[in-house]
Order: sequence, then structure tokens, then C-alpha cells
Amino acid sequence: MTTVVYVGLGLGFIARIVADSGSIGRCGETHEAARTVDGMPLLGLALLGLCWAAYRREPLNALGLSLSTLAQCPWPSILGVWAGAFVLNRAVHSYLFRSQVRRLVADGTINPGGTWQALEGTGLPQAALLGAGMTFSQTFIEEILFRGLMLSAVVWSSQRLGAPGPVALVVGAVGSSVAFGLVHFIPMRLATRGVKTLLPWSALVVPSVLGVVFCALNAQAGSLWPGWFIHWWLNYAGFIWQKVSREWDRAYPRAAAA
Repeated sequence: MTTVVYVGLGLGFIARIVADSGSIGRCGETHEAARTVDGMPLLGLALLGLCWAAYRREPLNALGLSLSTLAQCPWPSILGVWAGAFVLNRAVHSYLFRSQVRRLVADGTINPGGTWQALEGTGLPQAALLGAGMTFSQTFIEEILFRGLMLSAVVWSSQRLGAPGPVALVVGAVGSSVAFGLVHFIPMRLATRGVKTLLPWSALVVPSVLGVVFCALNAQAGSLWPGWFIHWWLNYAGFIWQKVSREWDRAYPRAAAA
């Protein structure tokens, strides 16, 4: 199973490189995405190397990403959490988009995000294929960082300070989840500084709560599979929703001009 995951990651990194090159060719030097280089492949390799050093064994096995744990995953709970989170995210997004996001996107305060920008202007079949690989690799990197390395580090530190095992797990889950939320909150807060909007707080609360849920499901399965699958499916389904609904295309000025 580890071979399948590594092949998937490799294809995901290739998809990011292809999409990054494609965005430069389509939009020219004026496009923001064309002036940056997608660093996810290098970050992913660095984190895998760090996992080797931290766990002192093959990272995917250390994180429970095996065929046996895949079969033991609580699939009804995974599907239920994904469905509930997707509906909630669409409802919150729809409200904020109508009331705040459209104006902030139109005036350049915020942008639709890396995957959407990299695949801006591509047809749905190509976007669906490349987007699957891009979100697969991105969510893997985020999961091994927050629900893997960071969670393990906080649990270990808590136990070293004398916390019982269950308490250390709770502290680790909350600490890593809040950090996950802050990674989403801080850029949004900086981008919307001086603007009255609920966007930064939504970007903090939703990922933080989902992070705790991911930790709970991962602990139940003894694996990173549950959180990673939900995270990947949420990001990918949201991206496809954006492509099909074309709401970003109508709001984003560069898309309209392209």
C-alpha cells in the first residue's frame, strides 16, 4: 500500500508542476501565480525526510498508512463527517460569498486560492484530473505536518512534562488543530486587515474544529487515513464545485480578463 501512496504523491507533485507551468503559459507575467513557484513538492520531500528522522522508520508505516489500517477505518463516520462538513462549508461559503467575498475578490483583497488559480482557464476534464493530484498531495503534506509530526511532538512534550497519556493526546489534538486553524487564519486576517468581515474567523474556527475531529477519527483507526481522506475529498469537492458553478470566474477580475 505504501507503494501506491508514494506513486500517488509522485503523480500529485507532477500535476502541480504541470499546472504551474500551464498557468505561466496561459496568463503571462502579470498573473500572480506565474510569478511564484509551487514549492509543495519540495516541502513534501522535506517533510518525508523529517518523518524518517523523527520516527526512525518508513514514514507511511509509522503514520499507519497501510492496507490493514485502511480496512479498519470507520468508513460510516468518515463519510458522515465529510458530507456534513461539505454541506456546512457550502452554506457558510454561500453566505459569505454573497455578503462579503465577492467584493473582496473583485477588488483584489483576496484570491480564490492556489489550485483554482493554477488551473484557471482549463477545461473541466483537465482541471478535474490535475486538481485531484494537486489536492491529494497538498492535503497529505498538511496531514503529516499537523496530525503527524506536530501532534506527535506535542504529545511527547506533554508526557515529558508529566501529563498522563490520555491528557497528552487531548493536548496534542487541540494544540495541533489550533495551529492548523491559525495557518488559515493569519494570511486571511492580514489580507483583510481594516475590512469588517467574518472570513478570518471562519478560516480559524472551521479548520480548528475539523482538526480535532480528524484527530479523534485517526485515533480510532490508528492511522492518518480518516483525516487525510476527509481533508482531500473536502478540498477536491470544493474545487470542482467552484469550477462547475463558475462563481469565482464571475467574481475574479483576472479570470474575466483572461
